Amino acid sequence: CQLDYAAADVFYLLPIASQLMKEAEASGWLAAALNECQMTQQRRQEIADPKEAWRDITNAWQLRTRQLACLQLLADWRLRKARERDLAVNFVVREEHLWAVARYMPGSMGELDSIGLSGSEIRFHGKTLLALVAKAQQLPDEALPEPLLNLMDMPGYRKAFKAIKALVQEVASESKVSAELLASRRQINQLLNAHWKLKPQNGSPELIAGWRGELMADRLNALLEAYPQ
Repeated sequence: CQLDYAAADVFYLLPIASQLMKEAEASGWLAAALNECQMTQQRRQEIADPKEAWRDITNAWQLRTRQLACLQLLADWRLRKARERDLAVNFVVREEHLWAVARYMPGSMGELDSIGLSGSEIRFHGKTLLALVAKAQQLPDEALPEPLLNLMDMPGYRKAFKAIKALVQEVASESKVSAELLASRRQINQLLNAHWKLKPQNGSPELIAGWRGELMADRLNALLEAYPQ
């Protein structure tokens, strides 16, 4: 049962945690390990602004301005509904289905079905989705958002990404830390999104904050000067 699993977690993992803490302290990386835990916790606790949720939808950059306005309404509604019901957002409407509604802007339940929404999505949320589409259709042109830029289409993206990877590898060798731990693709893209101001950021990008920032923030900032904003 769940209580047995919980008890086993404490019984087996607590001594392992104590051993890992001792090893991290002996190696000089305890502060970095604690900082990494804090950063992970903060990321989980960040409260996204529902009005900005549309920017995190995969392939949003492919949509035109009125479709983006529709996506903005849909993503705002979905995040609020998920919080209200204490659900993951994809348990309200799947992300790819939300994007499809914005892309095709359907006008009937039958059209929702034809673009791939599930029966439960249509049954529980179909009327709301259609109402939001209708609202987006009525917005004046001046109320539509600007088109989104795709990070990977930015001039210099591939070159900048490759340069950051090379710098990370260099710092990893110097510090005897795994390059994969030091910088993930998500973190490199987060840094470039912030540098080119493509997405709103909560705080500093992870690569130039905390223990990673202590190791390479100055060198990364110097590198980015070669890629104008």
